[in-house]
Amino acid sequence: MASLGVLHIAWDGRIDNRAELLAGLMAAGDIRATLATELPDRELVLMLFRRHGERMPELLLGDFAFAIWNVDSQSLFCARDCMGARPFYYTLQPGYFALASEDEALLALPDMDRSPNMERVAYALCPAFNAFDWQQSWLEQVYILMPGTAITITAERRFRRWNWWRWERPDEQRFESDEQALEAFGAVMEQAVRDRTRDLDSVGVIASGGMDTATVAVAASRVRESRPLRFFSTVDDDLSRCIESRAIEALAKTLGADLNRLHVPSMRGMCSQTDLDAFYERPHPVDASISLVAMMCLGASRTGQRVLLHGATGDLAMHATDDYLLRFAAERGWMTAIAEAQAASKYHTYVAGTSVPRQFARAAYHEWVPAVAKRAWRDLRRTFRGAHANWLCEAGDLGLQVQIARRTRNETHQSERASRAPPRTVAEHLDALLPFGIVRGLEGYERVAGRYGVELRDPWADRRVMAFCLALPIGLLAREGRTKYLARRWVGVELPDECVWRSDKAHLGQYLLPSTMPELAHHSKEDISEARTTAEGANTQWKVNTCARGADAPLFPNVLKSWLDGLSSHVQK
Repeated sequence: MASLGVLHIAWDGRIDNRAELLAGLMAAGDIRATLATELPDRELVLMLFRRHGERMPELLLGDFAFAIWNVDSQSLFCARDCMGARPFYYTLQPGYFALASEDEALLALPDMDRSPNMERVAYALCPAFNAFDWQQSWLEQVYILMPGTAITITAERRFRRWNWWRWERPDEQRFESDEQALEAFGAVMEQAVRDRTRDLDSVGVIASGGMDTATVAVAASRVRESRPLRFFSTVDDDLSRCIESRAIEALAKTLGADLNRLHVPSMRGMCSQTDLDAFYERPHPVDASISLVAMMCLGASRTGQRVLLHGATGDLAMHATDDYLLRFAAERGWMTAIAEAQAASKYHTYVAGTSVPRQFARAAYHEWVPAVAKRAWRDLRRTFRGAHANWLCEAGDLGLQVQIARRTRNETHQSERASRAPPRTVAEHLDALLPFGIVRGLEGYERVAGRYGVELRDPWADRRVMAFCLALPIGLLAREGRTKYLARRWVGVELPDECVWRSDKAHLGQYLLPSTMPELAHHSKEDISEARTTAEGANTQWKVNTCARGADAPLFPNVLKSWLDGLSSHVQK
């Protein structure tokens, strides 16, 4: 919190372009040079708002969410950064407007309706369904201020919401050589890490063993100067059976990092099974899939590390669709594309095992077949395979109620039509980025980190890094059968091959289950055929059937049920 005359701010964030902004204020005579370096970010934002008004967010570079109350105009101005790195939830009720960094915090307000947003519940049960309003949270009366969005509300309840930022489709970058591209990528990534660690005595990283956090870790090691580098990781008790764990050990050794470990399945190290059980005592549909991140934050908190870097947005930043071969051929020639397909069948994370003809056939289908023909083909396949019914069975009666099948088909059709606008690579990249890529990812991480008083910062979510990656040609996003080619080349200068040139993964989240249900880690889809959850919503009892959803599938229905039951019990009381 801070005040400047009639302006009062509630602030959560960090500004990266302070020097530029302060120079502008000093030139305008708003602040003396002797005071500039001591000015907190929140007061800097107030001074900028006093001079620039509602255009002010356009000047900011960094992670932020804030609300500014103007006593004179009796109006509240709120904004969120363009990547959504800081959460922002709000509700507008007959007697008040309220905001929070967590949706359930608003349930403490008087007369708040605790009904769940059943379309979000349907999405949780059937991930193919995303054709709903992403501005609504998991609660019916709580909304999300979306990334790059601002709102103004007055004491007379006049409400306005608009986008202060929109991602544009940039022209594709051209580099004279791979070395030039590597130098440019390194500069922007190191700057993002430098800005996110400038106020830290030590640099902490959630190291998962994957390429995204390896990139962050290498950048952190280059800019840390004399500060300690600390990794927080989950590793398998038996390193010989887990390539991710071996990569983490090699990463820490190579970069000289202090490695803080949670060993699984024994649950030894910086956290315990008791800690994990306590985490699950507060159920939420988002949290079940990121218990590993939660334990890393708890472990960091216990060591006094209050800020952690991570790489959750790396997949979005370096996104390239699997059907990239025709674009690769146009960029680098057909012979090179054939060699690329052969390498992809061996090494590509998502294409490995797919024959060369099949890869080209799939690329041709996605590149050349009109959207209307694709829709007809999908409908025909559903008719014969029964896929239409499968979409519904995942969400049971709820799926019928919210019309999952029809709305998902229409959304897919619209997305495919939009993706044909050139350049297709960038269009699909932006589609992956927002809304669900960021809203589903960064917000969940921030939610669990907040439990333990830890702040998470993702250099991949830096606006400059994302803009750089959006403009990359396909041959720098995928090459030699590998995803994230440019990042692999960049970290490969310092890291051993086992950290860089591999495509297999291991998911250790399957071991992070509450002690009340450890046997679920080994259950099959048939063993988890149905879970019944109930919630009060429009005086209706909802029945949902659930299917397995990956490593955390057996756990998920139980968490969702506990969360819904908790809302219902409070309503009944």
